[in-house]
Amino acid sequence: MLLFTVICVLFLLVAAHTCCLPLQSRDGDPTNLLFPGGSIRGLVAGSGAAHRFTLPTAQPPVGVLRFASPQPVKLDKLVSAANGKTFDASALPPACIQGTNGPIGGADKQSEDCLYATFYKPAKAKMGDNLPILVWVHGGSGLSGSSTAAGLDGSKLASSQNAIVVFVQYRLGAFGWLQTTATFDEKDPQAGQQGSSKLAGNQAVRDVVAALQQIRNVGQYLGGDVNKVTLMGQSSGAQLVRALLTTPAAEPLFSKAILVSDTQDYGPSTIAQNSFLGDLTMKSLGCDVGDVACARSRTADQVLDATFSTYSNGPAQDGGVAAGTPWRPVIGTQYIPTALEQNAAAGKGTTKPMIVSTVQNEAGSITAASWKATQPGATTLELAYGNQSVSFGEALDYIFNQARGNAAAVLPQYKYEVEQSDALRRTFEQAATDGLWRCAVQNNARKASSQVWVAEWAVGATYPDNASRNYCVEDGHVCHEDDIFLIFGTMPGPPTTAQETLSREIQTRFANFARNSIPKGPTGAVDWTPIAADGKNLNLLVMQQGPGGKGLSSIAQSQSPTTCDSDIWGNKILFDWQMYS
Repeated sequence: MLLFTVICVLFLLVAAHTCCLPLQSRDGDPTNLLFPGGSIRGLVAGSGAAHRFTLPTAQPPVGVLRFASPQPVKLDKLVSAANGKTFDASALPPACIQGTNGPIGGADKQSEDCLYATFYKPAKAKMGDNLPILVWVHGGSGLSGSSTAAGLDGSKLASSQNAIVVFVQYRLGAFGWLQTTATFDEKDPQAGQQGSSKLAGNQAVRDVVAALQQIRNVGQYLGGDVNKVTLMGQSSGAQLVRALLTTPAAEPLFSKAILVSDTQDYGPSTIAQNSFLGDLTMKSLGCDVGDVACARSRTADQVLDATFSTYSNGPAQDGGVAAGTPWRPVIGTQYIPTALEQNAAAGKGTTKPMIVSTVQNEAGSITAASWKATQPGATTLELAYGNQSVSFGEALDYIFNQARGNAAAVLPQYKYEVEQSDALRRTFEQAATDGLWRCAVQNNARKASSQVWVAEWAVGATYPDNASRNYCVEDGHVCHEDDIFLIFGTMPGPPTTAQETLSREIQTRFANFARNSIPKGPTGAVDWTPIAADGKNLNLLVMQQGPGGKGLSSIAQSQSPTTCDSDIWGNKILFDWQMYS
């Protein structure tokens, strides 16, 4: 039990109103934006190339609104309430409550009042330009992350691609997912409303939908086309986007999806699984499972402590609770009836075009956080902290329970050269990357939509989380999150030629995808087509060093064919979603 909890912690270390006024400054200040009822003030960003505005997407979820569904906020009334003064939208929002010393760290500036969207627009964008809108949903295992995390500055992407870029936030941990066996009730019309003792669940998902609705309300005033919204998510943020593809309330609010490093081994939660987590949380708070008022009376720190307690204990007590992302969208509900992967398996995928991408060494972060480097001749893995050693199969079992790890470990595809340095740890990373990400993504992509483009990052820029992880900074490894800086062009130091080239390429492709549903690259880039209709040809975009290290992408017909194109993952070894969702 103790070892399992340690592994879980290490694993987690790694989730309209129209107006004809021209979009011009009333007083000559380029950061002012005319809006119904008055004007809002933003901030110049990107050395003057972009303007930034932060706007609320729901009422502050505090007091009697803690754990409630997001309640609408009308921006025109807020602006009018400024009584002729400019509404200040220049400050970045605080992160949602997540702590700074929990198992995954967290942001410094935090508040329960955290439901905001931060917009970046080209400096000269005006209403009527009908620019595509790219909306980013951050990761963080459902327990951490924010729209202000490292690299999340949309000014370069907005200005270079003439697009609107938006970062949204959603409540985390118990704040965003609390429901219990006694409080979950979607049939009660008051469930999830102010002060109600009944909860409608999926609060974090609803937060993102509320943000999308607000984007639809205001996007035109920033020069955006609200009918060309592309929803992007990374890690657990991609899990949210995947859930929104089958959420009726979200259907009209975005037209395309980009899933970055989505852990598609994990499916959504069931009502029973998430209520189980809620019951554990209430017990930790010292509240009866039906007493929402009691939970609302607790301090934010107490709710946060209960969140971490549930995270540590939940996966060990229920195998269906994913150690990497305990709180996940809940299906089998009125709000999210079904899951994309289940629909795809039944031949009923989404009609929305999709891009899915993974990095070459997705599980590198987990590997570095969990295990010491192995020496030639090693047949066991030793915990990164402590002296306990386990076999290869046992190590994989911590991720793929019910002996699935042991089943993978004996396959010839995961045979390692015992005499090579760190060979065992590298093979662990390969198997974990295959099962959690690479093969799971391929499995779903082949069936999820008639238009799915697949990509792999073979070049990245080390993300701060990975800077101290030896595995992620050696041998050209590209670990989970190492794609973020390149997507937004926010490399912290001078970029290599390959990084600069690939950053420009992927920005161009994402913007063109948002603009016209085709991820066309810059001049000279290879043509990238969707997965072949028969599912056999992936048409994988490999973002690599290229000739001379210049970062020229290429197309491959397959990706890890010995493990992903065989009958291993999803057949001999089932994915979590096949077993638990």
